[in-house]
Amino acid sequence: MAKVAAWMRSIDWNAAKLHRRASVAVPLLFGLISLWLGQDSNWDLGNYHRYNAFALLDGKVGIDLAPAGMQSYFNPLLDVPYYLMTKYWPAPLVGFVMGVVHGLTFVLVLGIAKAVCSELRDEDRYRVPLFLAAAGVLTVNFLSGLGNSMGDDTTALFVLASMLTVVRQWGELGVWPSRAVRAMVVAGMLVGAGAGLKLTNATYAVALCASLYVVSGSLWTRIRIAFVFGVGVLLGMAVTGGYWFWTMWHTFGNPLFPQFGSTFPNPLASAGGVADTSWLPKNVRETLLWPFIISLNSLRAGQVRLHQIVWPVAYVLFVWWAIKALISVSRREAPARSAPSPSPGAYVLACVAIGFVVWMKLFSIFRYIVAIEVLTPLAIWLLLNRVLSEAAARRWASYVIVAASAVALFGGVQTWGHEPWASQAFSVDVPRFDDPLHTTVLVVDQQPTYGWVVPAFPPSIAFVSVKGSFPEGSGYAARVRQIIDSRGGPTYALVPFALDWRARSLERINHRLTAVGVLQNAGVCSFATRMVDSLHMHAMVVPAAATPDGRRCELTERTSDRQSILAQDNALMEHTVEILSNYRVQLDPSSCSIRNAFVGGSLSPYRFCRVTPAWHA
Repeated sequence: MAKVAAWMRSIDWNAAKLHRRASVAVPLLFGLISLWLGQDSNWDLGNYHRYNAFALLDGKVGIDLAPAGMQSYFNPLLDVPYYLMTKYWPAPLVGFVMGVVHGLTFVLVLGIAKAVCSELRDEDRYRVPLFLAAAGVLTVNFLSGLGNSMGDDTTALFVLASMLTVVRQWGELGVWPSRAVRAMVVAGMLVGAGAGLKLTNATYAVALCASLYVVSGSLWTRIRIAFVFGVGVLLGMAVTGGYWFWTMWHTFGNPLFPQFGSTFPNPLASAGGVADTSWLPKNVRETLLWPFIISLNSLRAGQVRLHQIVWPVAYVLFVWWAIKALISVSRREAPARSAPSPSPGAYVLACVAIGFVVWMKLFSIFRYIVAIEVLTPLAIWLLLNRVLSEAAARRWASYVIVAASAVALFGGVQTWGHEPWASQAFSVDVPRFDDPLHTTVLVVDQQPTYGWVVPAFPPSIAFVSVKGSFPEGSGYAARVRQIIDSRGGPTYALVPFALDWRARSLERINHRLTAVGVLQNAGVCSFATRMVDSLHMHAMVVPAAATPDGRRCELTERTSDRQSILAQDNALMEHTVEILSNYRVQLDPSSCSIRNAFVGGSLSPYRFCRVTPAWHA
């Protein structure tokens, strides 16, 4: 530790060259962290991110019917790079590249901080932006999505690049030279491209556009700037999402199919909305206290446990600043100390505040907030400089931001799922098909997800979801029957399977213990038997059959645990039979086979069964 401390003291943290080095080193570091985390295995990837890219590239839109549920019809362009990388590159290389790409967030936040903090004293000119950028990429939602394919960290780059473009041109926006016009179009296109790839980023298109109100100049000047920015947003959305919106309109009469079914009716989808409002604040009190509520219990805004304090701190400072400004106005006096107004810092604060409010009212899903959460350390620094003296603000900013980063790191950041690495990200044991062009496969339920398995099958097979997350309309079941009839060949079902994970775990333990000679010792076997029994573990020690490795005993699961898994599997089969019967399809249990499939090095088998449409019987 002493050597590390000495090395840290030897670095000139206020050197311009350190920014250049950090802009290379930090993304590479995040690439290594992503490599350490393992193979991405988040639920969305298993459901639709892999499938959607496959469907786009192999022309499956007119063949399949929602095998990944309603998400089958999300814009797949964002998923194409990851799909192609996992198809042709070694999986660990893909993980490293994804981490490096997400690490570019540091470079963008550093650029924004440099532009906003351009009037710092010489001794802080490079040190403070570096500190704020480092704290930005130590926020929990960014770290939670690092290296994964969900798209939140990836599309945040477009939002941050847009903001960086604005703050770099800030001094010229009021006078409106031609290059400022071009900059606003580019800035709008960047955030618009992010929104086209992932519609949740429309939140930030609104925030960045509305925040242009703080630009100096007349009301007409501000409207003109915002209008040009808005034109850029539409152009950006057209570039990344236009083709897909048109495809959905041409195919289903709804550019956002299956959402907004009441506005764009289609017999396949229900008329109701599909927005998830379960995460929103429940009342006015929760709305006013939302930053505190989601910090005390992150599960109110997401499905992973996260620990952070940046939002309550920023909220308190925003309120403090507003009260101080109101008091100053009421006394007809200028604040004792304030940043030049308007400033790029005011724009960043407006973006963070408006972005949070719009996010809270539309989604309140934590992982959608990455783009502005990485700016909260910068926002905290700006706010402290507006409510305290320069020396006090500098001191308290270091305390508060370091404490916030410590809470994030030492509180533990839960990710969305990773598995051990394998040479390939996905491998699937696919049955042999004599006539794939006329074959139909029904995907039953979406728990667990099987969209990621579909790309391993011949592209000419039609995959159809039954009782998934798709909001089925009055014509959905008829469309299922029509697809089966039009194909004219065999019909199968991809059915959930209860994996006996405990047996798999014990098998791995047996292998490791045998490798070091433990299970070959009779005394150890006797001791293990007593320990397992006395600790009431979910395992038994039994004599081993004659094996080449010479083991005398082995661990196996308890009979009650095995029976429990069998009961779960029987319940899954009964549930599957019931679902299929609602679509007038009969399943033959004797035809079922268990097929292995792997995400990285983790087994995730599926059951494949022959089914018969009742109207063909």
